[in-house]
Amino acid sequence: MRPTHSDSSYDLLQDHHLSKEDKIHQVLAESEAGDIDKAGKLERLVGQFRALANQASGVDLDFKRLEFLNRTVAGLSSDEIRDLADLLKDDFNQDNISLLSRTCLFAYDSLSPPSDAVNSAFLNWIREQENPVFRSSLIYEFATNTQALGTEELAAIFEVFSDSATKDRYAASVATASAAEPFEQIHDAFPFLIKESGEGQQMASAILEINFPIDYDFDSLVHAAGHSTPLLSAVLNKWTSANPEAAAASVIEIDEKVLDPAFEALIHQSPETAGTLVGVLSKRGSSDARTTSLIERIASDDPEALWSVIPSISDPSTQEEIAATVYSHWATKDKEKADEAWTNLFSR
Repeated sequence: MRPTHSDSSYDLLQDHHLSKEDKIHQVLAESEAGDIDKAGKLERLVGQFRALANQASGVDLDFKRLEFLNRTVAGLSSDEIRDLADLLKDDFNQDNISLLSRTCLFAYDSLSPPSDAVNSAFLNWIREQENPVFRSSLIYEFATNTQALGTEELAAIFEVFSDSATKDRYAASVATASAAEPFEQIHDAFPFLIKESGEGQQMASAILEINFPIDYDFDSLVHAAGHSTPLLSAVLNKWTSANPEAAAASVIEIDEKVLDPAFEALIHQSPETAGTLVGVLSKRGSSDARTTSLIERIASDDPEALWSVIPSISDPSTQEEIAATVYSHWATKDKEKADEAWTNLFSR
């Protein structure tokens, strides 16, 4: 049955007056001509784009570039948009690369069928970008368009973004984009984002910027963080600020191999928050061997860091008790410095 399209190469092959060899040559010639036309069109567009630098500078140039890109991509196919972006990406710097990224996102979004929430070809193109600034910008701009997706659609995206660095960047970008929106949009998917972000260095930073509801289920985030020190310390930071008693109760249940490095990271990350958690843990009672062991472990490894949280402990008796523990470990390593710290803290 004859295909229902007007492809000239098909019509050509139906012409019985041409030899098989002639037909093949004509098909190849037509294909090459199409490639030349496409390359010529893109070359002209690149020339027109770069000529804008002769007309304006600074913010005015950025505006003209964005206007040009938005007008231009309206007449291009998805492949041409991708090829044009590849040709232009080095014309942008770190401050304005988002102009190109937003244009690409807008164009792909308008070209994709409404039912196609995950455009795998586009995601692969993002993932394979070698320019790290452009790649990072594309991921962020894409995340702002997908921050309200459900876990099923997010899972499909993470499947394409298979390497850990891209997953971390995408998860953090969704979280950052969501920070300015009503948190309910991402509420249910947040544990999934944390779990998929791997070690999650960038995701951990994003967590610290989010204003979680005070009644948020932080325990689900602790479990999602798994064995990631950055993620767990970031979650503990936010949980301690919202509900130190609940955070302390959960800490006791965490595997010490995970908790100890996460707690040390928290001490460096936010001494005040760590101080609150230490204070609450200590008031749970001397019979709590796990609390004592945790404080002893950190005091032994890094007494100077743990000492920095002591001023944040509001209860005087708890503060002095923790200080005595830390001092005893610190003095075995550097008594002069430990004595000076003790004097400075308690002679005020």
